[in-house]
Amino acid sequence: IIELTRFVSKTPFLPEKSKDSQKICRHIIDIQAHSLATRLKSAGINKICLGLSGGVDSTWALYVAIRAFEILGYDKKSILAVLMPSIANSSRTKDNSKALAIVEGVSYCEIPINNAIQQHIKDINLGLDNFGTAYENAQARERTQILMDISNEIGALMIGTGDLSELA
Repeated sequence: IIELTRFVSKTPFLPEKSKDSQKICRHIIDIQAHSLATRLKSAGINKICLGLSGGVDSTWALYVAIRAFEILGYDKKSILAVLMPSIANSSRTKDNSKALAIVEGVSYCEIPINNAIQQHIKDINLGLDNFGTAYENAQARERTQILMDISNEIGALMIGTGDLSELA
C-alpha cells in the first residue's frame, strides 16, 4: 500500500470552493470545448454532426460544440443537429430539440427511426411493445449509425454523447 503524502481532490476540474453553479458549468464546458477545438483544428475539420434528443446529454454536447466553434471563429451553421425521433419519444422532447437548434442558430434535420427500429425488433423476435433495454440499445445503435453515415458524407466530426454527463 502506498500512502499519499498530498491532498488529491475528488473533483479536480471544479473551481475550488465555488458555489456558483453557472461558473462551474462554464468552467467544465470550457475545458471540453477547448479540447474539442484543438481536435477540430488539428484534424482540419470545420463541421460537426451530433444527435439532439432534447435530453441533458445531447444538449450539453451541443453547447460544448457551440463553444468550440466560438473559440475557433467557425460559423454555427456548420453544426448539424440531427433529430431522430422514435415511438418511444414524446413530442415534447422532439419539439424541445427543434426549438433549441433554431434558437442557437445551428443547422438541423429530422430523421425518424421508427421503421428501422421496428424492423430490427421484429428481426430479433422481440415484442414491438417491449420498450426495455434491448429497445433502448437498438435506438442508440441506429442513431449512431445514422450520425456516422451523415458525418462521413459531409466531412464532419461526429460528436457522441456519453452516459452520466448529467453529473457534470
